[in-house]
Amino acid sequence: MSIRLRLLAALLVTAAVAFYFLGRTLMADVKTRYFQVLEDSLSETAYLLAAGAEQNVRDGRIDVVRTARLVDTVLARTLDVEIFGVKKTRMQLRVYITDDKGKVLYDSAYLAAGKDYSRWNDVYLTLRGRYGARSSRDDVRYPGVSVKYISAPIRAGGKVVGVLTTGKPAVTLEQAIEATKEKILATIAVVFAGFILIGFALNYWITRPIPRLEAELDAKKYIENFVQMLTHEFKTPVAGILGAAEILERELPAEDRRRFLSNIGREAGRIQRITENLLTVARLENMHSLGETEWVHLGELVRQIAEDSTEMLAAKNLRLTLESEELSVQGNYFFLYQAVVNVLQNAIDFSASGEEIRIAVTKSRTGVVVCVEDHGVGIPDYARDKIFTKFYSLERPDTGRKGTGLGLAFVAQVMKLHGGKVRLENRVTGGVRAVLEFG
Repeated sequence: MSIRLRLLAALLVTAAVAFYFLGRTLMADVKTRYFQVLEDSLSETAYLLAAGAEQNVRDGRIDVVRTARLVDTVLARTLDVEIFGVKKTRMQLRVYITDDKGKVLYDSAYLAAGKDYSRWNDVYLTLRGRYGARSSRDDVRYPGVSVKYISAPIRAGGKVVGVLTTGKPAVTLEQAIEATKEKILATIAVVFAGFILIGFALNYWITRPIPRLEAELDAKKYIENFVQMLTHEFKTPVAGILGAAEILERELPAEDRRRFLSNIGREAGRIQRITENLLTVARLENMHSLGETEWVHLGELVRQIAEDSTEMLAAKNLRLTLESEELSVQGNYFFLYQAVVNVLQNAIDFSASGEEIRIAVTKSRTGVVVCVEDHGVGIPDYARDKIFTKFYSLERPDTGRKGTGLGLAFVAQVMKLHGGKVRLENRVTGGVRAVLEFG
């Protein structure tokens, strides 16, 4: 997925999550605020009616009949109002009165007269001088609807002689809340759409230079990876030189001394070749020709590669077979060495333990061919058109890891510079055949 698509996906996900939680927070807050308004009006109504009931207290007892007559008269009135688009024709207020023990003396809904409400929070807390309130779904006239109850104390002679509770179902309130929620959702949807459109425009404007930058970074990464690979290549000759130098410090026969000196010379020459070609390799993809060339003896080259690859082959218990004619091509020894090593490394990576790898140098009708065959897993159909693409790599069957995706791209470029070509094909008997053809 490109950086532009990733940024767009991140923008969409972030915006969706942010607006989702914003919507939830706003709608929860709206509900809380509406219920606060309801509770405020109910508490004022309760205290107002409680003050009226206190006028009907005689000898510490509430004259329920007179108070009930007043409340019934108020609740029986017909209304003609419209609230938030909802027509209202009657009051939905419920009022009940208890004595100082919590027994219901009066209930405007005729649901609880004579019952013990001393354990309900509105009554229980008010009788103890605290703020009494509760929400319940206990009114059978409004099934499934929450009813808010607020209580006020009825006092006489400085004592609480009873409790007056006002209750109101949240029917109209919930209708108003739903209407407000719909408006909030519609507003959020419009703002979200606008945010996404602006985000798309900004993303396009900001990411316009990215394709060019990606191309530059790809080229830089290619060089960095290749330099890293070459640096790794120094380890073997340096280790060989250090080991030979350490041995030469001892007393040795002349023949052994000459052999170790020869090893040092060979490894030093290899380092020299790597050093001389380092900058050339970094510019490989921009090269149109090899420049100065030499005759490269392919037989010697593959034998040297076989010797240098002993440890890699032994690590996976692989056998390497050479079939080489004494053939030469005009070219760059270092590039050809590394190209064949890259192909061999692929064969090693995709071969199972105990298998055989074969390298053959033969003459064809048009020139010289270097062929590397293995008995590995082969190339999947979906990868055949991408196998030489820079940075494209397949998972190794034994580790599941991928390579840098630079090896075969490097091989293809080297062969192009040498006037040849490379192809990979699945063998009928299993495995892959890599063919480097020099014209």
